[in-house]
Amino acid sequence: MPNTRPPTDSPHNFRAKIQSAREKAVIDTAFHSLPPKDLSQVKELVSLGARSFKLYLGDEAFVDEDFLRHQLPELLARCRELKAPITVHAEDGKSVQAEKERLERKEAWSLQDFLRVHSPKAEVQAVGDVLNLCGSARIHFCHVSTHHSLSLIIQKRSRTITSEITPHHLFLNTSDLFKTGNIALTNPPLRSERDRQTLWRAFVQGSLDIIASDHAPHSYEEKSRADIRAVPAGIPGLETCLPLFLTRVNEHLVSLEAVVRHLSTNPARIFGLKNKGALRTGYDADLTLIDLGKEHQVNPDNFFSKAKYSPFEKLKCRGSVEVTICRGETVYQNGEIMAKQGSGRILERDP
Repeated sequence: MPNTRPPTDSPHNFRAKIQSAREKAVIDTAFHSLPPKDLSQVKELVSLGARSFKLYLGDEAFVDEDFLRHQLPELLARCRELKAPITVHAEDGKSVQAEKERLERKEAWSLQDFLRVHSPKAEVQAVGDVLNLCGSARIHFCHVSTHHSLSLIIQKRSRTITSEITPHHLFLNTSDLFKTGNIALTNPPLRSERDRQTLWRAFVQGSLDIIASDHAPHSYEEKSRADIRAVPAGIPGLETCLPLFLTRVNEHLVSLEAVVRHLSTNPARIFGLKNKGALRTGYDADLTLIDLGKEHQVNPDNFFSKAKYSPFEKLKCRGSVEVTICRGETVYQNGEIMAKQGSGRILERDP
């Protein structure tokens, strides 16, 4: 994701991130970009390997009328020409800013205040606006969280309009946020039980394209801040995502084939991951070996992420990742990383 320090918003910063990954990565890697301030750089960023240009529509930078009237249409046109997707964090920036202004005199925000700022209405408004603007551009909606926004997307769904769901929006609801507190604070927030059930039915019926972990590796110290405004939104998801869905496979609530399709096949197709997402001649030998019957509890102390916490802590799962193989080489086995830093590759674009 591009919302890092420094942000991935120029060819210079994109190259710096590639170089860092070449030195550290143990798995094959690709990156998204923010829209560059100079939109003439879009083509260069695509040539460097940018998988999409991500819009965080709730941020102040995207509320600017000049961006919405002039830059966004130009970005859509350039990306359409280059067949590059635009990924969307769908929140109506004006609604978000208006709620923030109403709360500006409060000394500290509560969880309820956070839910007011990042409301279902703001998501639905942004989804509708983007669908009205996008034309034939390739649009991917990230972490859809409400039944109303999902309904709008399904009406327009095609090979150019795609969407994703996160494990936490499928397995948790607002009551879990109030029970767990800041640990479960994410954006978009956990929604109502009605939303959760609607999203789950849509996933089972094949109306969503991708399962995305939406992994956020913030530290426990960051998540423990008293004022909600100072707490970074996000949930660590890389190491809990597959076990959660394997548990549902064991419960016969979803097929293993559907999990593979949403976690592997569709992401490779949508984001142009060359030689990935299938077991075929000429494709990379990428495999995840699982023990479908192995029972275990989620233990954040064992996470490789620096985020040693989870709203799923102590949850009993059935189905475990035993071995990860990348291009025929064992990367992970028996709870240990086997690959050397720098062995991962920066993925080429598959036009």
